[in-house]
Amino acid sequence: MRKAKVLLASILATSIAHGAWIFPLLPTEGIVLKRSRTSFMSLNFLTQIWTQSDGQVSQNTKSATNFSVRDARIGIEGQINKYIQFGAFFDFADNNALGFDGSARPHQSTTQTSVLQDAYIGFTPSNALNITFGEFRDPFSRISLSGLYTLVIPSYYGYGIGPIDDVINLNTKNPALAFINPFFPLGYGSLPGIKGEPGVTSAFRDMGVSIWGNLAKGMLKYYAMVGQGKYDYQTSLSNKSNVYQTDNPNLKYSFRLVFVPTFLGFSSDPTYMMRDTYLGHKKTLQIGIGYETQKRECNGLPTSNCPRVPASSVTSKAYDVDIFYENKFGNFVPQFQAGYIVNKDLGFGDKYGNKPESDGYYLQTQWLYDRFVGIGKPALALRYESYTNKNVYAVAPNGAVSPNPNNISKAPNGSYQDGKIDNLSVYLNYYIANQAAKISLGADFVNPNTVVKNAECINGNPAKGGCGKNFVDYTLQLQIVF
Repeated sequence: MRKAKVLLASILATSIAHGAWIFPLLPTEGIVLKRSRTSFMSLNFLTQIWTQSDGQVSQNTKSATNFSVRDARIGIEGQINKYIQFGAFFDFADNNALGFDGSARPHQSTTQTSVLQDAYIGFTPSNALNITFGEFRDPFSRISLSGLYTLVIPSYYGYGIGPIDDVINLNTKNPALAFINPFFPLGYGSLPGIKGEPGVTSAFRDMGVSIWGNLAKGMLKYYAMVGQGKYDYQTSLSNKSNVYQTDNPNLKYSFRLVFVPTFLGFSSDPTYMMRDTYLGHKKTLQIGIGYETQKRECNGLPTSNCPRVPASSVTSKAYDVDIFYENKFGNFVPQFQAGYIVNKDLGFGDKYGNKPESDGYYLQTQWLYDRFVGIGKPALALRYESYTNKNVYAVAPNGAVSPNPNNISKAPNGSYQDGKIDNLSVYLNYYIANQAAKISLGADFVNPNTVVKNAECINGNPAKGGCGKNFVDYTLQLQIVF
């Protein structure tokens, strides 16, 4: 038995060292079925259970206490031999039970019930060259690569946008005023007319092929992905209400580079995805930059829904820069990370050529006390994030936010005002068995500016009431990874 355990540990350590795994948590957890030294499969179960006290988002909504399954997931990963890996992940959480009805709201970031989240086949000729096909995380930014079950702040980046968009859609029936989440890649949920928070378990994924690897003994990691993006899929031209039929197919291209000063004693992470914390097991400093782009163009067909603006095509672009540091000092493990993402030309724009933009930044830290207090190790985590939308909200002289900026009384070039949301998250984490068993308790303080609050009003008009408010959500999360 001992010999078998040592052999299995050797197999997993070798696979992880070569960066073969998409998801870094799972090879060391769960049930492993081994056919040979180089051929095996792991089966995993992951879940997050939430209890929330949801604050009052607008004048027409109420606070409520909600219980829900944030995520329930079964994962399979393995390898045929040392060159070929595979994986698939399925989510089964029923998160629509508390649909938005004006008197309560569901917790953020969950819309699906049963979904295939990931399915991939990977080829690993060497540590410097990995080729992954399928549906998996977009490598554009550190946020999009950070695993849900490693987060130190359970509420995902961009928290608060979802319930605000719910109010906008309820009061104005106009998704064009939905707040654009700058942290989402161009593939899902990041463009006007798309609900701002489609779900944390799907928003950061795309389908395509990614070439990635580790160079110079881990000092450099690179990613290059060709994916479907938002505008590659085509739908039936008989459905005139579907906005996607306006587009010719164009693929999305994503690039990312990560630098780790290994010559200063810092360790790299060879896996595809990244962790939000290493819990003191790694001294690391990671500096990343990312870029992605996708062209959207009218197809020119008679049934096309292309807007009547001068531009018949637009090339959306996104840029990312981020930094991550974690080290252990005595009994304490401080972690710090920060990032900035900007998205430009997110749509055709209005007849004056104004195109929507979205940008955001975040500052995050966690301080872990690396000693058991009772049955677990306590940690304090803080995150401040701020997101801004430009050329989305056209404000009339009376303060109303017009759903059609071309028709307001003041010229659009002088009427656009920035929509802005700030969020402060404060959480206590209790690691009972690292990420395998964790309890998190904290609060999110969401503060939209006046422009966004007015966009939440009935028909976007403050005189008609129902406008947005600052709100606070309190969350208790229980997490299991097996």
